[in-house]
Amino acid sequence: MMNSITQSKMSKQIRTILVIGFYLLIWEFGAARVSSSLILPSPRETIKTLLELMPKEVFRLAVGTTVARIIAGVGLSMGAGIVLGVASSLNRKLLYLIEPLIGLVKAIPVVSVSILILLWFDENLAPVAVCFLLCFPPIWSNTFEGMSTVDSKKLEMAKVYQVDMLSVLRNIYLPHLSPYILSGLSISIGLGWKSTVTAELLSSAPYAMGRMIYNSKIYLETTELFAWTATVIILSILMEKGVKGLIEKRSKMVGYGYRN
Repeated sequence: MMNSITQSKMSKQIRTILVIGFYLLIWEFGAARVSSSLILPSPRETIKTLLELMPKEVFRLAVGTTVARIIAGVGLSMGAGIVLGVASSLNRKLLYLIEPLIGLVKAIPVVSVSILILLWFDENLAPVAVCFLLCFPPIWSNTFEGMSTVDSKKLEMAKVYQVDMLSVLRNIYLPHLSPYILSGLSISIGLGWKSTVTAELLSSAPYAMGRMIYNSKIYLETTELFAWTATVIILSILMEKGVKGLIEKRSKMVGYGYRN
């Protein structure tokens, strides 16, 4: 059994490496055809530039600031999304108020949201506000869905035996809601990176990855633009993988399945 699981993981890793290698070859071929790093730098040039950027203080400061903003935005959306998701399932009037707002936020483009937020917040707070606003819907939706599917028989039994509300929350609601909330968190991380970096770029927020991308574009440093973009992609994937790893570990400990 263990051997089959190990072989499955290895085959998946090999497949991933081959797919990445395939697209890198296409990228390399395209760069060779264009023959201009100003238009399309090669993977080797991008990696070289990224390695040159990494030891610099401005790189560490930009990465640290952007990551901190994403953590703050996603964290705030988690708190608000869970509280309002639970409250909406228990109060229909609140649900009628929040549902249109969720639909509106989902429909508005990230750029439009960022520009509107910039009218109300300064360049340091705007990326956090944009991240919060765009990450809130999946957290709320997943929490509401989880509340809607709680086993009613367990709730009736708890009511019959007069179990206190704190015990009901801890022993019935929380174990059931956990996979829904964690799944929403996983979705929100990707949205958090996209929205935060876009807001940083539009607001020219200081010490930020979005600002570095904007500067690269202004000064026609296309290789640096690719290097910063690659950094965003890599960090986003690593953060999402890390959260999924924690989710899977938690799932095994308490015995519930992770919802993709």
